[in-house]
Order: sequence, then structure tokens, then C-alpha cells
Amino acid sequence: MDFDEAADELYGVLPSEFTATRRRLAGELPRDDARRLTAMRRPTVPAWAVNLLVRDDAVGPILELGERMRAAWSEGGDLTALDRERASLVGDLVRRARALADEAGRPLSDAFADEVDETLRAAIADPSAAEAVRAGRLDHPLRHAGFGPFGSAAP
Repeated sequence: MDFDEAADELYGVLPSEFTATRRRLAGELPRDDARRLTAMRRPTVPAWAVNLLVRDDAVGPILELGERMRAAWSEGGDLTALDRERASLVGDLVRRARALADEAGRPLSDAFADEVDETLRAAIADPSAAEAVRAGRLDHPLRHAGFGPFGSAAP
């Protein structure tokens, strides 16, 4: 097992199993990789739920939509249809995250589902957030604060 395989496995387990799994996986890695792995933080439940979506191959359409929305915004294009698509996709993915979390034995509260929603919206608006989501190793939910027409303002 190499570091990337271990990290991918680690961020796919329930948050309550994270520490024990990290310890086990670190024992299977060379010393430097084990140190890197043990430095990784346990995900919050909403971050874990987004990571589940990545493992379910469900985030591709939302990341692609983000690219189209950012391009339309920078070119002064009409975002109306894209915004409707965003609302539909985000809603579908939040429902899918809830179903995956239920299947894993860790249902999402409404507050956690809201944080999944915010993370997905951040991935649409911000290319660096999109890459963080795509990696499937989030340890905390993301928020986008900006002036773009599809961003949400942080409090």
C-alpha cells in the first residue's frame, strides 16, 4: 500500500473509525509516509459526507457545472439557466449524500446537510475548492465568500 491508497481509504471510513484506521494504516507505511498520514485530520461529518460523494463518483457533474458557470460569469454570459441547473444538482447531491450517510450508519442532520450544500456551492464557485472536493480528502466543510453572482457570502 502506498500513501495515496492509504489516505483514500482513511477518508472513506466513518469519522468515528478514523483514528483507529489511521493508526492501522500508518503501521503499514514507510516511516515518512506514516508521519504524513498521522498528521491528517479527522473529517467532520459534513466533510466525510462530501468525501462519500466523491467515492460514489457523484461530483463530476457539479464540478463541470462550476467550470461552465465561472466561464459564463467571466465572459458576461447569462447565468439564469446555469443557476437553475446548479440548484437542481446541489439538491440532488445533498439527497445522495444523505442516502450514503444513512447506508453507512451515520445519518446527516439538517445542519450537516446544509454544510454539505455549502461545500458543493463553494466547489462550483471556486476552482481551489473544486480541487479540494475532487481529491476526496476534506476534513472540514468549505464556504465560498466572494462577489461572483453564484457565490455565497460568508457571515
